[in-house]
Amino acid sequence: MANQSALRLWIDANLEPFRRGEPSDVSKAGGGVIVFDGDCAFCTHVVAYLLARLSEPVRLCSCRSAAGAALCGALGVAPRDTFAFVDESGARLGPAAYRAIAARSPRLGGLALALRLSPAWLVDRVYLWIAGHRPLMSRLVGRGKAALPEGRFVERGLHERAQGGRPAEG
Repeated sequence: MANQSALRLWIDANLEPFRRGEPSDVSKAGGGVIVFDGDCAFCTHVVAYLLARLSEPVRLCSCRSAAGAALCGALGVAPRDTFAFVDESGARLGPAAYRAIAARSPRLGGLALALRLSPAWLVDRVYLWIAGHRPLMSRLVGRGKAALPEGRFVERGLHERAQGGRPAEG
């Protein structure tokens, strides 16, 4: 069960720099934050696909980071199993997160339509199957993680970790 006060604190702390125009490649607020497993190749490919099609900027947060762990704690979910979308209205998990993201861009209309027309039980089962088979899905999408824009990460150093390297010093 979500701790609403902890969730609100997380939203305020992590969207405030976004509202001020930080980081430099994200010029306006309103996009929200995609929270995903930054260590999963399949997950980084999915996030890269979404970013390429979104018409407004969003930030990224690895669920394995301190900020991601804090959010997962506020939501009462396990970090390694979390895909979420957080904006001013709150947090959505799993298929609800994909619905919220897809609704934000006409370039994701096919995904939005498929999510809207498919029965919820089917979407949930497909999502859970994919989530439970991420190593297989990672092998199917190819070797290595997708490149993600450095300036979009909530925490400094996460870009390097999400790309398979070490965080920058300093």
